[in-house]
Amino acid sequence: MQKYEKGRNCIGAGRLQDIADALKAPVETSFAGQPGIDEGGATVSTFFDNPKVMELVMAFTSIFDETTRNSVLSIVKAAASL
Repeated sequence: MQKYEKGRNCIGAGRLQDIADALKAPVETSFAGQPGIDEGGATVSTFFDNPKVMELVMAFTSIFDETTRNSVLSIVKAAASL
């Protein structure tokens, strides 16, 4: 994991979950003390506890075409604002 700390490379959500499973540790331990953890106790991982959120994230990350990703993101944002 050390080579990824500088942000030169990235690990996809699925790969990060595989690593966490192999280490028998929750994914959020990789982010301890990092931005995205709210002082009120809510963490980014709270959203990922919902199976539908994980399904959406996994489907989105499987889209390799950047134009299609941007279009899907626009659709989701539009639906969220309804």
